[in-house]
Amino acid sequence: MKGLKPFTASLNKAQIILLLLSFIAFNASAQNRIGLSNQISTKFKISNTWSGNSRLAAREIFFQNPFPDNQSEVQFEKIELEMVLVRSAGPLSGIGAGYMVRYADHHFAHQLIQQYSFSKTFTSLEISHRFRTEQIFEETKADKYRIRYRVGFKQSLKNSGQPNNWFLKFNNEYIGSLQNKTGNLEIRALGAVGYTLSPKNQIEAGMDYRVRDLIRTKTKHDLWLAINWQHNF
Repeated sequence: MKGLKPFTASLNKAQIILLLLSFIAFNASAQNRIGLSNQISTKFKISNTWSGNSRLAAREIFFQNPFPDNQSEVQFEKIELEMVLVRSAGPLSGIGAGYMVRYADHHFAHQLIQQYSFSKTFTSLEISHRFRTEQIFEETKADKYRIRYRVGFKQSLKNSGQPNNWFLKFNNEYIGSLQNKTGNLEIRALGAVGYTLSPKNQIEAGMDYRVRDLIRTKTKHDLWLAINWQHNF
């Protein structure tokens, strides 16, 4: 336990700083949204060298500024289903590809995914990295291309992966995009507390803060209460 105390303290400080920055940004910004983000994710083995990750997520907006004309402030924003196949062993371990379909604004969007991910565990601390490229096709919008990098920290407070174990989680992601020959940038930060219900089930809850349209357009801020349940088959 002594080895994890410095990281736990620093992670708690990072979450406090994140919340303070979020509060300041939301009060200073002219455009922002607050809501609930729910997610169910699963991992399953396909063969000795391949595994699959799936994710079903939905978001509900409870507050938004500016207030939408002729609409309720409380709105269902979107629902999306994602499936990614990942090579779990061999020389190309960590390489993956997938597809996501999203329903929002009364129409569907389709997204192709290519990624490379890896992680390393130091005693009770897991550090993960993910590099991803995406191509997004929507019926009413120009094609969009994104490149993403995410670093994640997961600190177990007892024996990792064992039942009745609490853990702390922090993710930081940078997303560059290109649409209509115009580039943009989004930054995401997630701080959460999780609990291992069983070796195959985990639940976590925290704050997901996002800054969108950092280049050339008016910056937008999102703050979501994120709740995630993960099941491993």
